[in-house]
Amino acid sequence: MILNRRMTDSLIMLLVVLGVWQALYAVVGAVALSPPLATVANAWGLLADADFWPNVASTFRALGLAIVIEIGLGLLVGALLGLNRLAGEVVEPLIMGFYAVPKIVLYPVVLMVCGIGVTSVVVFAVMHGILPIILFTMNALRAIRPIFLRTGRVLRLTTAQTVWSIA
Repeated sequence: MILNRRMTDSLIMLLVVLGVWQALYAVVGAVALSPPLATVANAWGLLADADFWPNVASTFRALGLAIVIEIGLGLLVGALLGLNRLAGEVVEPLIMGFYAVPKIVLYPVVLMVCGIGVTSVVVFAVMHGILPIILFTMNALRAIRPIFLRTGRVLRLTTAQTVWSIA
């Protein structure tokens, strides 16, 4: 019953969006917007094109590489800043300030440094994803109860062991 209701609601929403899209097309014309049926036909033709799929594979490879870099560096930097309170408090405002900058503003700089290609795509994706991972990791480590960290120091755990065992 619930699934049927959700499907009905989704179908109604899709029809409303398509109706609004068609109405906007009627108002602004083909100069600013393409009609829904032509868009679906173009998308279908794109999916049938053999040149499309290597580009999709390249995009997913760049995405996978960016995710690996984001997670690795984000967790490492976040752990170091989260366990060293002074460094975290010094660097956190800088990270927050950089996080507030719209990343699209920095895209021309990325293109100048990395050139046009997969490298610039990966760098741009890493810029988007690494800062939240650093902030979340840093704040999660700050939220660890101090008794756990003192216990780690009493057991003479290294920073890596503390991160692995306690954090």
